[in-house]
Amino acid sequence: MNAIIIAAGSGKRISNKIRNTPKALIEINNKTIIQNIRKSVGKSKLEKSNKTLTNYEKRSRETFDNVSLFDEMLHIPLLLVTKQLKTKNNDKYVHHTDILPTLCTLANIEINHKIHGRNLVSLIEKNNSNDQAIYVRTRPYIDEKPDTRDLKGIRTSEYKYFRSQYDKNENVHLYDLKQDPYENNNIADENKELILEFEKKIIEFEENDLSNDDDDLSEEEVENELKKMGYV
Repeated sequence: MNAIIIAAGSGKRISNKIRNTPKALIEINNKTIIQNIRKSVGKSKLEKSNKTLTNYEKRSRETFDNVSLFDEMLHIPLLLVTKQLKTKNNDKYVHHTDILPTLCTLANIEINHKIHGRNLVSLIEKNNSNDQAIYVRTRPYIDEKPDTRDLKGIRTSEYKYFRSQYDKNENVHLYDLKQDPYENNNIADENKELILEFEKKIIEFEENDLSNDDDDLSEEEVENELKKMGYV
């Protein structure tokens, strides 16, 4: 909070300074003080009311721009509308990398190079089981120093594991999704062996990175393709 301190014998001098201060500057300063008071009071009220809430309920009260790898951020419905498939609901989890091969299959487009993702048509039509681990991570905080909010991890049908992008021992989370679907209880401390397994999975996914694949287009080729489509 900002404060005005008046030293003994300096009242007239301070008074003159205040009188000569532009009105707009005084209004801005007053507004800042009020905003700081509201922020402080609001934080205190939030902390008090949060004491009776679960971790999931607390997270639901956070601002929309708070980035995380909890399911309320990751679990987004995927809708496919096509005459080639019968209407059906499927509760199996999928990854955004599955969209491209699925659309290519539906459009009879052959993919001639290696890509991540699976064709979901067979999953939809045959209701196949889906116990494949998927790699998850937040969007990187570009042009910023390493931040614990930048996370990566592994999700399966049974568990969710994630931690800091930059330090595997920082911000570590592990949840049993069968017993704890709302991810209220972090069980990382008592499941070190399971965490080691997920760390191996992370290494496997990152070693299988296709960003440096020989079939990738150069920046110039990408720009030319975008120009053909009218985007550049």
